[in-house]
Amino acid sequence: MARASHSTFTWAGWTKLAALATTVGVLGGLYFTNRSLEANNKQYELSKQSQITERYAKAVEELSPSNSTEVELGGIFLLERLVHDSPPDSVAIYNELSAFIRDQSPNSDTCGGGINGNAGRFHGKVPKIEIQSALTVIMKRDPSFSGVIDLSETCLAWADLRGADLQNVILHGSNLHGANLGHATFWNLSPFLKSPEESPLQGQIELEDADDSQQGDVNFDRANMEYANLHGAFLARDRLDGVDLVAADLSGAIIIGALMCQAKPAASNLTDALIFASNISDTDFEQSIISNRTTFDTLLYNDHTVWPKGVQIPPSHNSNPVPKCESDW
Repeated sequence: MARASHSTFTWAGWTKLAALATTVGVLGGLYFTNRSLEANNKQYELSKQSQITERYAKAVEELSPSNSTEVELGGIFLLERLVHDSPPDSVAIYNELSAFIRDQSPNSDTCGGGINGNAGRFHGKVPKIEIQSALTVIMKRDPSFSGVIDLSETCLAWADLRGADLQNVILHGSNLHGANLGHATFWNLSPFLKSPEESPLQGQIELEDADDSQQGDVNFDRANMEYANLHGAFLARDRLDGVDLVAADLSGAIIIGALMCQAKPAASNLTDALIFASNISDTDFEQSIISNRTTFDTLLYNDHTVWPKGVQIPPSHNSNPVPKCESDW
Protein backbone atom coordinates (compact mmCIF):
# COMPACT_ATOMS: atom_id res chain seq x y z
CA MET A 1 0.00 0.00 0.00
CA ALA A 2 2.82 2.36 0.86
CA ARG A 3 4.57 1.45 -2.37
CA ALA A 4 1.47 2.36 -4.46
CA SER A 5 1.16 5.70 -2.67
CA HIS A 6 4.83 6.43 -3.25
CA SER A 7 4.58 5.66 -6.99
CA THR A 8 1.58 7.96 -7.26
CA PHE A 9 3.43 10.95 -5.83
CA THR A 10 6.52 10.27 -7.90
CA TRP A 11 4.58 9.95 -11.18
CA ALA A 12 6.49 11.81 -13.92
CA GLY A 13 3.27 13.11 -15.47
CA TRP A 14 2.58 15.47 -12.58
CA THR A 15 5.06 17.97 -13.95
CA LYS A 16 3.37 18.04 -17.37
CA LEU A 17 -0.05 18.22 -15.79
CA ALA A 18 1.02 21.14 -13.63
CA ALA A 19 2.46 22.93 -16.68
CA LEU A 20 -0.79 22.32 -18.58
CA ALA A 21 -2.85 23.68 -15.72
CA THR A 22 -0.62 26.73 -15.53
CA THR A 23 -1.00 27.31 -19.27
CA VAL A 24 -4.78 26.98 -19.06
CA GLY A 25 -4.79 29.41 -16.17
CA VAL A 26 -2.66 31.93 -18.06
CA LEU A 27 -4.83 31.61 -21.19
CA GLY A 28 -7.95 32.00 -19.12
CA GLY A 29 -6.49 35.08 -17.47
CA LEU A 30 -5.58 36.54 -20.86
CA TYR A 31 -9.08 35.82 -22.17
CA PHE A 32 -10.79 37.55 -19.28
CA THR A 33 -8.27 40.42 -19.43
CA ASN A 34 -9.01 40.86 -23.14
CA ARG A 35 -12.76 40.85 -22.49
CA SER A 36 -12.22 43.38 -19.76
CA LEU A 37 -10.20 45.61 -22.10
CA GLU A 38 -12.89 45.35 -24.77
CA ALA A 39 -15.51 46.36 -22.24
CA ASN A 40 -13.34 49.27 -21.10
CA ASN A 41 -12.77 50.39 -24.70
CA LYS A 42 -16.50 50.28 -25.41
CA GLN A 43 -17.15 52.25 -22.26
CA TYR A 44 -14.47 54.77 -23.32
CA GLU A 45 -15.98 55.18 -26.78
CA LEU A 46 -19.45 55.65 -25.30
CA SER A 47 -18.06 58.21 -22.89
CA LYS A 48 -16.19 59.97 -25.73
CA GLN A 49 -19.31 60.14 -27.91
CA SER A 50 -21.31 61.41 -24.98
CA GLN A 51 -18.75 64.16 -24.40
CA ILE A 52 -18.77 65.11 -28.09
CA THR A 53 -22.56 65.28 -28.07
CA GLU A 54 -22.50 67.49 -24.98
CA ARG A 55 -19.83 69.77 -26.50
CA TYR A 56 -21.79 70.04 -29.74
CA ALA A 57 -25.01 70.91 -27.92
CA LYS A 58 -23.14 73.53 -25.86
CA ALA A 59 -21.61 75.06 -29.01
CA VAL A 60 -24.99 75.29 -30.76
CA GLU A 61 -26.48 76.92 -27.68
CA GLU A 62 -23.68 79.48 -27.64
CA LEU A 63 -24.41 80.47 -31.26
CA SER A 64 -27.75 81.94 -30.24
CA PRO A 65 -28.10 85.57 -31.46
CA SER A 66 -29.18 86.56 -27.96
CA ASN A 67 -25.67 85.83 -26.67
CA SER A 68 -22.76 88.23 -26.58
CA THR A 69 -20.07 88.26 -29.25
CA GLU A 70 -17.64 86.59 -26.88
CA VAL A 71 -20.02 83.69 -26.21
CA GLU A 72 -20.73 83.26 -29.94
CA LEU A 73 -17.00 83.17 -30.67
CA GLY A 74 -16.62 80.51 -28.00
CA GLY A 75 -19.25 78.40 -29.78
CA ILE A 76 -17.51 78.84 -33.14
CA PHE A 77 -14.12 77.84 -31.80
CA LEU A 78 -15.66 74.87 -29.99
CA LEU A 79 -17.17 73.65 -33.28
CA GLU A 80 -13.81 74.12 -34.97
CA ARG A 81 -12.21 71.92 -32.31
CA LEU A 82 -14.93 69.30 -32.73
CA VAL A 83 -14.22 69.04 -36.46
CA HIS A 84 -10.72 67.85 -35.59
CA ASP A 85 -11.80 65.65 -32.67
CA SER A 86 -14.71 63.99 -34.50
CA PRO A 87 -14.32 64.06 -38.32
CA PRO A 88 -17.48 61.94 -38.88
CA ASP A 89 -19.50 64.86 -37.49
CA SER A 90 -18.00 67.38 -39.95
CA VAL A 91 -21.14 67.60 -42.10
CA ALA A 92 -23.35 68.50 -39.13
CA ILE A 93 -20.77 70.99 -37.82
CA TYR A 94 -20.33 72.82 -41.14
CA ASN A 95 -24.10 72.84 -41.66
CA GLU A 96 -24.46 74.51 -38.27
CA LEU A 97 -21.82 77.14 -39.06
CA SER A 98 -23.25 77.92 -42.52
CA ALA A 99 -26.77 78.16 -41.06
CA PHE A 100 -25.40 80.60 -38.46
CA ILE A 101 -23.98 82.80 -41.24
CA ARG A 102 -27.17 82.63 -43.32
CA ASP A 103 -29.37 83.46 -40.35
CA GLN A 104 -27.21 86.22 -38.88
CA SER A 105 -25.93 87.77 -42.11
CA PRO A 106 -28.67 87.54 -44.77
CA ASN A 107 -28.35 89.49 -47.98
CA SER A 108 -30.31 92.74 -47.99
CA ASP A 109 -30.45 96.16 -49.64
CA THR A 110 -28.13 97.54 -46.95
CA CYS A 111 -25.50 94.82 -47.33
CA GLY A 112 -22.02 96.17 -48.02
CA GLY A 113 -23.07 99.79 -47.96
CA GLY A 114 -22.35 102.58 -45.58
CA ILE A 115 -18.88 103.73 -44.66
CA ASN A 116 -20.48 104.95 -41.45
CA GLY A 117 -21.98 101.55 -40.73
CA ASN A 118 -25.37 99.98 -41.31
CA ALA A 119 -27.89 97.87 -39.48
CA GLY A 120 -27.40 94.18 -38.85
CA ARG A 121 -24.23 92.17 -38.45
CA PHE A 122 -21.97 94.61 -40.29
CA HIS A 123 -19.99 97.45 -38.85
CA GLY A 124 -18.88 99.75 -41.64
CA LYS A 125 -17.41 97.78 -44.53
CA VAL A 126 -16.18 94.74 -42.61
CA PRO A 127 -18.19 91.72 -41.36
CA LYS A 128 -18.42 91.52 -37.61
CA ILE A 129 -15.87 89.24 -36.03
CA GLU A 130 -18.25 86.32 -35.34
CA ILE A 131 -19.32 86.17 -39.00
CA GLN A 132 -15.73 86.39 -40.25
CA SER A 133 -14.63 83.75 -37.73
CA ALA A 134 -17.32 81.31 -38.85
CA LEU A 135 -16.36 81.94 -42.48
CA THR A 136 -12.70 81.29 -41.71
CA VAL A 137 -13.46 77.94 -40.08
CA ILE A 138 -15.52 76.86 -43.11
CA MET A 139 -13.10 78.13 -45.75
CA LYS A 140 -10.06 76.50 -44.15
CA ARG A 141 -11.73 73.08 -43.84
CA ASP A 142 -9.83 69.88 -44.63
CA PRO A 143 -9.57 69.29 -48.42
CA SER A 144 -10.91 65.76 -47.93
CA PHE A 145 -14.31 67.16 -46.90
CA SER A 146 -16.63 66.69 -49.89
CA GLY A 147 -19.92 67.96 -48.48
CA VAL A 148 -21.80 70.98 -49.85
CA ILE A 149 -21.66 74.31 -48.03
CA ASP A 150 -24.77 76.46 -48.46
CA LEU A 151 -24.02 80.17 -48.14
CA SER A 152 -26.71 81.28 -50.58
CA GLU A 153 -28.47 84.64 -50.12
CA THR A 154 -25.90 85.81 -47.58
CA CYS A 155 -24.21 89.14 -47.02
CA LEU A 156 -20.47 88.53 -47.34
CA ALA A 157 -19.51 92.04 -48.37
CA TRP A 158 -15.90 92.98 -47.60
CA ALA A 159 -15.25 89.54 -46.12
CA ASP A 160 -11.68 88.27 -45.99
CA LEU A 161 -11.75 85.08 -48.08
CA ARG A 162 -8.11 85.05 -49.17
CA GLY A 163 -6.97 81.54 -50.00
CA ALA A 164 -10.44 80.19 -49.18
CA ASP A 165 -11.58 76.76 -50.35
CA LEU A 166 -14.80 77.57 -52.23
CA GLN A 167 -15.20 74.17 -53.86
CA ASN A 168 -18.75 72.83 -53.42
CA VAL A 169 -19.93 76.15 -51.97
CA ILE A 170 -23.32 77.59 -52.98
CA LEU A 171 -23.19 81.40 -53.20
CA HIS A 172 -26.34 81.93 -55.27
CA GLY A 173 -27.73 85.42 -54.68
CA SER A 174 -25.04 86.33 -52.16
CA ASN A 175 -23.42 89.75 -51.90
CA LEU A 176 -19.61 89.62 -52.05
CA HIS A 177 -19.18 93.33 -52.66
CA GLY A 178 -15.55 94.20 -51.96
CA ALA A 179 -14.74 90.72 -50.66
CA ASN A 180 -11.09 89.67 -50.82
CA LEU A 181 -11.00 86.38 -52.76
CA GLY A 182 -7.34 86.52 -53.71
CA HIS A 183 -5.92 83.07 -54.55
CA ALA A 184 -9.14 81.38 -53.50
CA THR A 185 -9.72 77.84 -54.76
CA PHE A 186 -12.95 77.48 -56.71
CA TRP A 187 -12.27 74.23 -58.52
CA ASN A 188 -9.53 71.63 -58.95
CA LEU A 189 -8.29 71.89 -62.52
CA SER A 190 -5.81 69.01 -62.42
CA PRO A 191 -8.21 66.22 -63.55
CA PHE A 192 -8.93 68.20 -66.73
CA LEU A 193 -5.37 69.05 -67.70
CA LYS A 194 -3.70 66.61 -70.07
CA SER A 195 -0.51 67.04 -68.09
CA PRO A 196 0.28 68.99 -64.92
CA GLU A 197 3.16 70.71 -66.68
CA GLU A 198 0.82 72.56 -69.03
CA SER A 199 0.55 76.30 -68.47
CA PRO A 200 -2.86 77.87 -69.13
CA LEU A 201 -1.30 81.29 -69.68
CA GLN A 202 0.74 79.88 -72.54
CA GLY A 203 -2.39 78.65 -74.30
CA GLN A 204 -1.53 74.97 -73.83
CA ILE A 205 -4.58 73.97 -71.84
CA GLU A 206 -7.22 71.56 -73.10
CA LEU A 207 -10.35 70.36 -71.32
CA GLU A 208 -11.12 66.66 -71.50
CA ASP A 209 -14.54 65.02 -71.20
CA ALA A 210 -16.35 68.35 -71.04
CA ASP A 211 -20.07 68.51 -71.74
CA ASP A 212 -22.92 70.94 -71.18
CA SER A 213 -24.47 68.86 -68.40
CA GLN A 214 -21.50 69.33 -66.07
CA GLN A 215 -21.80 72.37 -63.85
CA GLY A 216 -19.23 74.09 -61.72
CA ASP A 217 -18.71 73.67 -58.03
CA VAL A 218 -19.60 77.28 -57.15
CA ASN A 219 -22.83 79.03 -58.05
CA PHE A 220 -22.32 82.83 -58.11
CA ASP A 221 -25.52 83.41 -60.11
CA ARG A 222 -26.52 87.11 -59.76
CA ALA A 223 -24.02 87.65 -56.94
CA ASN A 224 -22.63 91.11 -56.23
CA MET A 225 -18.83 91.02 -56.47
CA GLU A 226 -18.11 94.69 -57.13
CA TYR A 227 -14.54 95.62 -56.19
CA ALA A 228 -13.87 92.01 -55.14
CA ASN A 229 -10.28 90.83 -55.11
CA LEU A 230 -10.04 87.73 -57.31
CA HIS A 231 -6.35 88.07 -58.07
CA GLY A 232 -4.90 84.73 -59.17
CA ALA A 233 -8.20 82.90 -58.61
CA PHE A 234 -9.10 79.69 -60.46
CA LEU A 235 -12.73 79.51 -61.61
CA ALA A 236 -13.62 76.45 -63.66
CA ARG A 237 -17.15 75.57 -64.85
CA ASP A 238 -18.63 77.95 -62.31
CA ARG A 239 -21.84 79.92 -62.76
CA LEU A 240 -21.17 83.63 -63.11
CA ASP A 241 -24.45 84.51 -64.85
CA GLY A 242 -25.31 88.16 -64.29
CA VAL A 243 -22.59 88.56 -61.65
CA ASP A 244 -21.65 92.17 -60.92
CA LEU A 245 -17.84 92.29 -61.23
CA VAL A 246 -17.54 96.04 -61.76
CA ALA A 247 -14.02 97.22 -60.85
CA ALA A 248 -13.10 93.73 -59.59
CA ASP A 249 -9.45 92.65 -59.56
CA LEU A 250 -9.24 89.63 -61.88
CA SER A 251 -5.54 90.03 -62.59
CA GLY A 252 -3.85 86.67 -63.14
CA ALA A 253 -7.20 84.89 -62.78
CA ILE A 254 -7.97 81.76 -64.80
CA ILE A 255 -11.62 81.40 -65.85
CA ILE A 256 -12.34 78.15 -67.70
CA GLY A 257 -15.62 76.65 -68.88
CA ALA A 258 -17.65 79.27 -67.02
CA LEU A 259 -21.13 80.63 -67.69
CA MET A 260 -20.65 84.42 -67.73
CA CYS A 261 -23.82 85.37 -69.60
CA GLN A 262 -24.87 88.96 -68.81
CA ALA A 263 -21.99 89.33 -66.35
CA LYS A 264 -20.75 92.86 -65.65
CA PRO A 265 -16.94 92.91 -65.33
CA ALA A 266 -16.79 96.51 -66.63
CA ALA A 267 -13.74 98.50 -65.50
CA SER A 268 -12.25 95.34 -63.99
CA ASN A 269 -8.55 94.51 -63.94
CA LEU A 270 -7.92 91.68 -66.43
CA THR A 271 -4.13 91.99 -66.47
CA ASP A 272 -2.58 88.58 -67.33
CA ALA A 273 -6.00 86.91 -66.99
CA LEU A 274 -7.10 83.89 -69.03
CA ILE A 275 -10.75 83.48 -70.07
CA PHE A 276 -11.07 80.19 -71.91
CA ALA A 277 -13.89 77.92 -73.16
CA SER A 278 -16.52 80.14 -71.52
CA ASN A 279 -19.80 81.73 -72.54
CA ILE A 280 -19.60 85.54 -72.44
CA SER A 281 -22.82 86.35 -74.28
CA ASP A 282 -24.18 89.80 -73.28
CA THR A 283 -21.13 90.33 -71.05
CA ASP A 284 -19.81 93.87 -70.59
CA PHE A 285 -16.00 94.24 -70.45
CA GLU A 286 -16.09 97.97 -71.23
CA GLN A 287 -13.12 99.94 -69.82
CA SER A 288 -11.53 96.78 -68.41
CA ILE A 289 -7.75 96.83 -68.13
CA ILE A 290 -5.85 94.24 -70.14
CA SER A 291 -2.19 93.40 -70.81
CA ASN A 292 -0.39 91.67 -73.65
CA ARG A 293 -0.73 88.44 -71.65
CA THR A 294 -4.51 88.72 -71.22
CA THR A 295 -5.99 85.82 -73.19
CA PHE A 296 -9.51 85.41 -74.62
CA ASP A 297 -9.76 82.02 -76.31
CA THR A 298 -12.44 79.50 -77.41
CA LEU A 299 -15.37 81.67 -76.33
CA LEU A 300 -19.05 81.87 -77.19
CA TYR A 301 -20.32 85.45 -77.47
CA ASN A 302 -22.91 87.52 -79.34
CA ASP A 303 -23.43 91.00 -80.74
CA HIS A 304 -24.19 92.34 -77.27
CA THR A 305 -20.82 91.32 -75.83
CA VAL A 306 -18.77 94.45 -75.09
CA TRP A 307 -15.01 93.88 -75.44
CA PRO A 308 -12.25 95.74 -73.64
CA LYS A 309 -10.36 98.29 -75.72
CA GLY A 310 -7.40 96.89 -77.63
CA VAL A 311 -8.29 93.20 -77.34
CA GLN A 312 -7.97 90.92 -80.35
CA ILE A 313 -11.45 89.43 -80.71
CA PRO A 314 -11.30 85.66 -81.33
CA PRO A 315 -13.79 83.76 -83.53
CA SER A 316 -16.99 82.79 -81.70
CA HIS A 317 -16.86 79.14 -80.69
CA ASN A 318 -20.28 77.48 -80.59
CA SER A 319 -19.41 73.92 -79.53
CA ASN A 320 -18.01 71.89 -76.66
CA PRO A 321 -16.41 72.56 -74.29
CA VAL A 322 -18.14 75.95 -74.19
CA PRO A 323 -21.19 75.82 -71.86
CA LYS A 324 -24.56 77.11 -73.00
CA CYS A 325 -26.67 79.75 -71.31
CA GLU A 326 -30.43 79.26 -71.16
CA SER A 327 -30.91 81.90 -73.87
CA ASP A 328 -28.64 79.91 -76.22
CA TRP A 329 -30.80 76.81 -76.36
